[in-house]
This record gives sequence, structure tokens and C-alpha cells, in this order.
Amino acid sequence: MAYEETLLTIGEVSDLTGVNSVTLRAWQRRYGLLKPQRTPKGHRLYTSGDVSRIRDILNWLDKGVAVSQVKALLETQTGVHEEVEQPDTEYVAVQNALMSLHATALTKQLLDLTKHYPIRVLEKRIFDPLDDWLLRQKSPAMKPYISLWQTALRNTLAYLAFDNAKGKNTRWCWLVGLDENPGYSIYVKALKLQLEGYSVTVLEGVNSGISGLYVSLIDQSVEQLVVFSDQALSASCRKELEEIMGKGMLSMVIAGKCTVIHPELLPASTPKLHGGDHSHKGETQ
Repeated sequence: MAYEETLLTIGEVSDLTGVNSVTLRAWQRRYGLLKPQRTPKGHRLYTSGDVSRIRDILNWLDKGVAVSQVKALLETQTGVHEEVEQPDTEYVAVQNALMSLHATALTKQLLDLTKHYPIRVLEKRIFDPLDDWLLRQKSPAMKPYISLWQTALRNTLAYLAFDNAKGKNTRWCWLVGLDENPGYSIYVKALKLQLEGYSVTVLEGVNSGISGLYVSLIDQSVEQLVVFSDQALSASCRKELEEIMGKGMLSMVIAGKCTVIHPELLPASTPKLHGGDHSHKGETQ
């Protein structure tokens, strides 16, 4: 009997690869990178070979190759992913729009990039490097540029996170930000959680009352609580989190740069990596 390969839906491929369905469609339509099969009703179906090709695409993107150039490299590669030395044209375009203080152009570029690149690739190639570059600019005259960058990126990612919330994910997660003036990174985290299959509710500026929220989430059968901060936490907040961690009734993750500042909040067996996310049972996922 002939072997029939299992075909995967676009949602299943997204779960496997971490590339959302909007980006997978763009890679097919705009760049010709994928050629999925179709059901009689027109739904896309992917083979294991397609999944391998997506991972090859991601490897090239991680090396700094523009998505528009990947097809030619896939067609000529010999199986070895050589290092590619070239300027990151997307980074330069975003930086130029920012330094022109052109808010509309900057927002348009950010929205376009999120359609064509996975969020983790953008974080590595554009968000973090541009953040670092701005931090090195010591002149007070740079404050408007820093503010525009933070505001435009935060608003773009928040829009995407809330738009994605219209999906059919049935695993419930609450992402609770503790910082009074949160940056964009909480929404990077929200988008990553959505790719993991969670329906994410985002709360900001919750620097007290987490214990009561924790009890309410248990009653609602929420699967995971992610507590997020990029700043040092107050003594009262740390005490509250430590008390919650000891209850063990709901999976709880500490995320953001606070995990570097307060390693005492991590489980003893957790490696203390820069900027990582750390789970507690309330520490096990």
C-alpha cells in the first residue's frame, strides 16, 4: 500500500515553526517561497518538505538576509548555510524613517515588516539593535527620536497583539505588566505567547493586587499567568510574588529583565540567563 504523507494546515505549520499565518501567506504570494497544496475548498496544506523549507528560510533570515533575497539562495544552496556579509536594508530603512521623524512612514514600515518576518527575527535584527544604537546616543537632542521609536513600535505591536486576539486559541493566558511606564517589550512577549497557541489578555501597570488576580484566574481556569517587568521590583511586590509562587495552583512565569535584576525570584534549578523567562509551579509550565 502506497505511503500517504500527512498534510498539515497553516495553523499547524505556524505552531511547528513559530511563523504566523499572515507571514506564511506573504512568503507564498509575494516572494514565491512556498507552494502549498490546496483542499477542494482552497485551504492550504503543507508537507514535511514545506516545513523543512520554512526552517531553511528562517536560517537565512537569522543570518541577516532580506526575505526578498532568500528564494535565490534556496535555489542555489548546497546544504551549507554560509555566512552572508551584507547591510540589513530593513534596519537602515527603519532607522532613516526614525531619524527623519517621519512617524507615518515609520509606522507603515513596522507594520509591513511584521507581515513578512517572524517577530523573533525582527527582535534580533531590528528592535534590539536599534534600541542599543539609541542608548549609545548621549545627546539630549535625541530624546524626540527615542520617544518616537518607543511609541511607534509599542503602538504597532499592541495593535497586532489585540488584532491576533480575534483568533480561535482556546488556551488562556494572562500577561500582567508591572511597570508604570511599559515599553514595547511586553507586546513582543504577547505576540510570542500567541504563537505558542495562547489567547492572551494583557494588563499593564499592575504593581499591586496580584494575589487577588491570581485567585480569580484559578477560578476562570486560566492556564498560565505571565508576570512581566523590565525594571527593579519593589520589596512589597517581590514579597507578593514569592508568596504566590509557593501556592502551586497555577503555572506562573516571570518574564522580562527583572529576572536578571532579581535572580532570587527564580527556581533554584533555573539557569540565570539574560532577559529570560522563568517558570514556577506555580513554577512549572
